[in-house]
Amino acid sequence: MTIIYRTEVSAVLWIFLFLERTFFVACRTHIIGNNLNRYCIDCNLAACRNCISEKNHADHRVISIYRLTHQDVVAVDEINQHIDCTGIQPYSSNGRLVLSLRPLPHRNSGSLKKEISCHTCMRRLMEPTYYSFCSLACKFQNSNLKPKTKKRTPRVPKPDNGSNAGPSRNKCSSSGASRRKGVPVRSPLC
Repeated sequence: MTIIYRTEVSAVLWIFLFLERTFFVACRTHIIGNNLNRYCIDCNLAACRNCISEKNHADHRVISIYRLTHQDVVAVDEINQHIDCTGIQPYSSNGRLVLSLRPLPHRNSGSLKKEISCHTCMRRLMEPTYYSFCSLACKFQNSNLKPKTKKRTPRVPKPDNGSNAGPSRNKCSSSGASRRKGVPVRSPLC
């Protein structure tokens, strides 16, 4: 059993706040041409390059966020200074190794064997012998450091007391429930 000290837990809890942030939207303070592509760990703040260059972030820990296939990523060498990233599959972007914040979109990887896929989201890993997770979110989702949140109990609909004796038209059959298109209709011939 691993003993986790309070300082170690609080030092890593910022990662959950970091993963909830939205990046690459316009900065409200510096509107023109400034996207939120930095994250200040000490302030728990997504910021643009101009916000970070101001004096109030001078001695703070700051991480740069990049884009890879329309997804947010961080440089491996930069994030390794703050958290342990072992077991997360890196990707290459412009000659730099990066880690995805959230799982990257993959095709045809939903029904894979556990040995060759991410332990959390079952996405295919390029080198499953070296890596267990495809993103930071996947690694820390299974972590025992994750803050506890209250689980909501799902609302169960009340059963109908047999007011409709016959089959209902509102209920969908399981085969037709996922259909997107209706019955094709031919155009009238003139």
